[in-house]
Amino acid sequence: MLGLIKYNLKLIMIPSYVMGWFFLLCVPFVFSFNWLIEPEMTRITESVFILVGIIWCCSLANHEKSVPIKDLVFQMPVKQSFILVIRMFIILVSMIIGFSLLLILAKVQGASFNFFKLLSGSIVGALTLGLLSLMIAQLTNEIAIGYIVSFAYYYMELTTKGAVTRYFYLFGLIYEILYNKLLLLGVCLVLAVLNGFILNKKIEGQ
Repeated sequence: MLGLIKYNLKLIMIPSYVMGWFFLLCVPFVFSFNWLIEPEMTRITESVFILVGIIWCCSLANHEKSVPIKDLVFQMPVKQSFILVIRMFIILVSMIIGFSLLLILAKVQGASFNFFKLLSGSIVGALTLGLLSLMIAQLTNEIAIGYIVSFAYYYMELTTKGAVTRYFYLFGLIYEILYNKLLLLGVCLVLAVLNGFILNKKIEGQ
């Protein structure tokens, strides 16, 4: 089990994963955290942090296409949906670490906010976008389409301000929509299950 986690950690170290970390490291240089209050920090975490979900998740089911045959043999005895769960777990841990570091930096710079509230809210938003992009990429067999659809959804939410999705509004934390993040967490769980199901069906069909 530990060996499988280590192997998949090595496998996801592709340009998109590195780019996600680069994106997060650039955030403090683009946005100043100095003495921000919670509503201001919420807008940054809700609308900026969560974009890394698309960058990190969209290609999670396609890494095998870029590795040697001898690496594929390592994973053959293991169900592919379980492999996907391991990769999702690695991405979740990466989000916790990356977002926490940025929020700690904001605290050091004098920002005032509820740490756990913004951390959990940004993780749920990032997973919603990321798992959506992954599902579209699997259904279309095109990672680019996964990126396009998820960014289009993100832009729609920005412009409509929840007029379409209402309680499932992606940036619900900004407007303190009741139960918003719990509802989106439910959406994440559904998307995770669907992604595993789609991947297994694709493997069975080969």
